[in-house]
Amino acid sequence: MSRRVLFAVEDGGSVGLGHVRRVEPLIAELSRRGLIVEVLSDRLTAIGQQILRMAGASSTRSGGGEVLHRSDAHCVVIDGYRYGADVLTQEASPLGPPLVLFDDNPNDKSYAVATAIVNGSVCAVESEYLDRGASYAWCGPDFILLRDSVRSSSSNPSARSGLVMSFGGSDPLKVSEEALVAIKRIRGALGKDLPCTLIVGPQNDRWPILAERSKACGIAAVMNPADLPQRFAAARVAWVAAGSTVWELNYLQTPTVATVVAKNQERNATAMEAAGLIYLEETAAAPARLRQLLEEELVTPPRVVDGDGAIRLADRIGELL
Repeated sequence: MSRRVLFAVEDGGSVGLGHVRRVEPLIAELSRRGLIVEVLSDRLTAIGQQILRMAGASSTRSGGGEVLHRSDAHCVVIDGYRYGADVLTQEASPLGPPLVLFDDNPNDKSYAVATAIVNGSVCAVESEYLDRGASYAWCGPDFILLRDSVRSSSSNPSARSGLVMSFGGSDPLKVSEEALVAIKRIRGALGKDLPCTLIVGPQNDRWPILAERSKACGIAAVMNPADLPQRFAAARVAWVAAGSTVWELNYLQTPTVATVVAKNQERNATAMEAAGLIYLEETAAAPARLRQLLEEELVTPPRVVDGDGAIRLADRIGELL
């Protein structure tokens, strides 16, 4: 009988697509191995459900956090703060399936109910979770999950050109608008022939406005392009929100300026800057850094993500089944 893994993931609104994009490659890898993957639909938008179905999820089921404690799946994987809170605030009771939980910021809460914690941050420490009750902690960039389209993209440093900007699937803080204003101020200094592109996420309902404003600034705007990894690989510099995209850019070794747009990004982004992997800047200061990087000789950042995170994590989950 095929083993079944149930995913509880959330997206939309202020959350964006970060959680969905993170588990997408894991679902693809588990599906390739013949496991049946289901997802809870209650906290997923139609776009989020479509992405996970295309990755290999065979079906959806309804229900909130209470379902996870009564699941008949052979393993439950959670990536979403509300789902995590639903589970971690309950008393550690005998669960049917092993529980694997993605986490970004360990704190004072107990992890005793979790079988394993996954935290790919460069500053994640296993003891932060093991000391609070988790049975296993899989930490560090070895467990960063990359989509196949990113892993198959390659870059030629000598052929890199232009600036690419991307601020998440929904960009609820409207960083895109701020970035356009900031880049317009230095557009002349960058040179009118320098290619500049704003990538707009599929959940951003301000696309018509952003397309119009981008054109007025001499910047190309594209919504949810299928070739986004290739665009990142070809860029001389990228300016992005400090979420999961920074890991894709590290794999592609694209020089990256990152702006924190959510509290859960702060810890990892600060550690990545300290390790020389990104340049961490607020929106107002980012253009000066971009101009510096575009004018100076290209220096590619060290790669700490090898692209095999989904394979490693699928192996570990397989050992739990």
